Parts: sequence; C-alpha cells; structure tokens
Amino acid sequence: MEEHMKHLELVLLVLMQHDLKVNQNKCIFGQASFEYHRHIITSKGVATDPKKLEATWLWPIPKDIKGLRVFLGLGLIGYYWRFVKEYAVFHISLLEKVVGPTQQPQPLPFMLTEDLQISLDYEVLLTLDKEKHQVDGPIYYYVFNSLLYCLLVMHIYWWVLIFRMLVKQIQARGKVSEDVRSDSEDEDEHED
Repeated sequence: MEEHMKHLELVLLVLMQHDLKVNQNKCIFGQASFEYHRHIITSKGVATDPKKLEATWLWPIPKDIKGLRVFLGLGLIGYYWRFVKEYAVFHISLLEKVVGPTQQPQPLPFMLTEDLQISLDYEVLLTLDKEKHQVDGPIYYYVFNSLLYCLLVMHIYWWVLIFRMLVKQIQARGKVSEDVRSDSEDEDEHED
C-alpha cells in the first residue's frame, strides 16, 4: 500500500505541474479491489465478476440442440473462457454436438451423453469455485494455446476431407481430359 501511495503522489504532482484536474467521481483511491469493464481487479490479478456469472449458475441444462446453441452463444460463455484452465478441451465436446456431422442436412436428435454431461457440469459448476477464476499469464496463454490447437486440428481435418474428395473426383474421371493436355503443351512451347 505504501508503494501505491508513493506512486499516486507522483502522479498527482505531475498533474498539478501541468494544471490538469482529476474528476473525483471517476477516481478510486486506496481500495484493495475494484470493478473495471466487467472484471474485478485485485492485487492477485484479474477475476470474474460474480454478477456476470450469476446467469450461468441459474441457467437450466439444455434439453435439445437449440438450447445448447443458445447456451454456447451467450456472451457469458465467451466472457469467462479465459478464466478456466483447459476450457477448450471441455468446450469442444459441446461444440461438436452443435455442429454435428456434415453429411446430414438436419441436426441429429439431441442425446445427453455422459461426456456431454461432464462438459456441461464442468462449465457451469466450475464457476462456483471462486479461486479458479483468478487469472495470470501462464493460465491465459495455456487456454489460448489449447483453443488454437483445437482450431488447428479442425483445420487439418477439413483439408484432409477436401483432399480426399478431390482424389475421388480425379479417380472417377480416370484420366485428364484432352483439352487440358493440349493447353499445357501449348504453354510448354511458348517457354522456349
């Protein structure tokens, strides 16, 4: 607290030297924690706002895919993901249920599997543990890197599907058409 008071004194002196004034309604001095942009800032770090997470505690368990989409689309899910260690690992099983297989035009009937229930319980009930919502650099970067890893795996998966589709189309044709061969031969002649 003494270091804070010294720093505050220096800031106020500089403001006085330049004839600047401070709006006392917007200033908070000598508090252990304060709210800033939906976050609670303390000497330990940044924490979630309990008011913001109250909606998560009261949210009913989704009964169908539409309900799960609403739950995942809420701003509160995006709000607290960075505060949860390994959030991407638990979130991906819920996301797979929303997206579903690409071969079927209609979403699959919603089934609350054990894996999905564990993910839901983890996401909703983890918010009750206040100590896990203190965030520092390593946890934030770990969660972010885990999410990037999941996105990379999904990206590679789609490239493999596209590649397989192209290979099947080429195999179905049997060989390259004559028009394409004649075009490529003409280009070779012009290079000389």
